[in-house]
Amino acid sequence: MDRFREFRLPGVVVVCAAMGACAAVNAQCELGWVNDFGGAETLEGEPPSVPALDWNTIIDTMVSYDPDGDGPLAPRLIVGGQFTHIGGVEVSAIAQWDGLSWSALGPGLVASVSPTPRVVDLLVHDDDGTGPLPPAMYAATYGVSLRSDPANVGYVLRWNGTDWTILGGDLEPFRPASLAFFDDGHGELLYATGVGHMLSRLEPGGWRAIWPNETEFILGNKLIPTRIGETPVLAVLGAYRLFHAEGIILQSAMAWNAEIADVPTLTGYRRMGSGLNGRVQDAMNIDEDGDGPLPESLFVVGSFTHASNDPTGIPPIPARHIARWDGERWHGVGPEPDRQWFYRGITSITVFDDGSGPALYAGGYIWYSHDAPRLILGVAKWTGSEWVRVGVTFGDDDDYHSPPNSYGIIAPGSQIRQIVAHPDAYGHSTLFASGCYEFADGQPAAYIARLSRRFARGDADADGRVDFGDVVAALENWEAHYSFENTGPGDADGDGDVDFADITIVLTHFGAACP
Repeated sequence: MDRFREFRLPGVVVVCAAMGACAAVNAQCELGWVNDFGGAETLEGEPPSVPALDWNTIIDTMVSYDPDGDGPLAPRLIVGGQFTHIGGVEVSAIAQWDGLSWSALGPGLVASVSPTPRVVDLLVHDDDGTGPLPPAMYAATYGVSLRSDPANVGYVLRWNGTDWTILGGDLEPFRPASLAFFDDGHGELLYATGVGHMLSRLEPGGWRAIWPNETEFILGNKLIPTRIGETPVLAVLGAYRLFHAEGIILQSAMAWNAEIADVPTLTGYRRMGSGLNGRVQDAMNIDEDGDGPLPESLFVVGSFTHASNDPTGIPPIPARHIARWDGERWHGVGPEPDRQWFYRGITSITVFDDGSGPALYAGGYIWYSHDAPRLILGVAKWTGSEWVRVGVTFGDDDDYHSPPNSYGIIAPGSQIRQIVAHPDAYGHSTLFASGCYEFADGQPAAYIARLSRRFARGDADADGRVDFGDVVAALENWEAHYSFENTGPGDADGDGDVDFADITIVLTHFGAACP
């Protein structure tokens, strides 16, 4: 049974008093990908309004970060990657979006290894738990220093809301790709995995490598806490080759806890089942039944096609690019898909509610055959029984679509690196997708786009209909000034100003809803 059908949400109560009855139920508007907030680029001088595609530019990672916790500030979308400008603002590998505009995060980073600084992972963590301090943010980089202290080089940084701090010093030649906090029973510490090290831990004296010397090839992509039985473990996901007394293990999923081991000489490491037959790109713990009795499961995605729970690898478990770990065994997710979906792998997953309930969303290469078979870069939603494409496509669909009956490519290097849910300017949760692509749904979108409903004309509060709520939104935001590209609540005509024209357009289109 597909357990995503068991997702539950708390009940919602609607009270309609003003007119004695409720108006039409909120219309479900058409979804599409848009970029109305500016793209990223790496170049000298002032960028053009629509940047050209540059394969040295990419947005690797995103995270929703609330800088003051329960305070009045709205959450910020933080993006990291390799870029020097975003939305026309000069930045250095990391930037924040407050719903209306882009800005730099601190005085900036200076590259110490690559030609330009690069941020590859972001992690939000509440260091003092229920204490008074707001959450901190951690960044994994390819080696940077701070403009204020160029001599101090580091690979992992901490942001406290106002300043960056380099943690643990140099990790050369290790390039971290993923960060996670984990408590193995001796206190919670920060861990990192990446290229060259299976696992390193930040201790009071600096970073300490805790990877097996028998490992030849390591490409760690994701760290995430999970469990084996009742034992908490840190999943080390990626692709690596281990040499030990039992021979060679080709692995994508190992778990670490100082108290466990099932492989001779690999102290603290244990295999998760018999692993997966390909690389893991992303992972997420999901509570599928809400307040129900089931524990969280770990969902992993990547370029694998099968999982196994038997040391012999037989029988293989069909798991095309997505699998679920229940703490004891691997399982496929849904029916075995044919090549119509995710032909070359899934690169990112998240849970997002588009108004119809929480569902699993995945980004990657989709084999789409609605009109003519072709391979596209896109995002799909799992409905509980099938994958449904979200929006149209990423990349230059006119130039790079495949001819009929061929596999084809989008463009060399095109990819979706991450999808994440974050509030838009109206306070509604929406889905953002980042990576390396030029177009989204046929419109220019340099490396980042958001999922948007195409609202009815005059919809000032972006709820899908034009009613008294739009009048209230205009009055509450009276005389607000937004940029033309980045309009906000109350601006019913989209001109960037909240004024009498917005009241007029609401009244003119009163009662309209999404088609």
